[in-house]
Amino acid sequence: MKVLVVDDCADGADSLSMLLLSFGHEVRTALSGIAGIEEFARFTPQLVICDLHMPDVPGDVFAQRLRGSAVQSRPMLLSLSGDLSPAAQNRSRSAGFDAHLAKPIDLDALLAMMLAFPCAT
Repeated sequence: MKVLVVDDCADGADSLSMLLLSFGHEVRTALSGIAGIEEFARFTPQLVICDLHMPDVPGDVFAQRLRGSAVQSRPMLLSLSGDLSPAAQNRSRSAGFDAHLAKPIDLDALLAMMLAFPCAT
């Protein structure tokens, strides 16, 4: 699966990317919302994992831009945050994310979601 990880924390983005690479996925990272939007256009991933709290373009704005763009593909969008409050989860869903995941990420839960997504097969 082609995966884009968007997170302003380089260590977190790199760690998640390395894990996904070890499972055979093609992964690219972006360290800001703006870089994520640009990389999305070049890479056309099937899955985007995006931090909700970034300083330049917050994750919810990032998701709204992707969902509102004229791209033909509809990737799975997963938000990633340390905030698991109902308000944060509602914010994610309202922005167009398919699911809201906790930091640190539960790798088993992520892999299960990836397998369940139609483009994973």
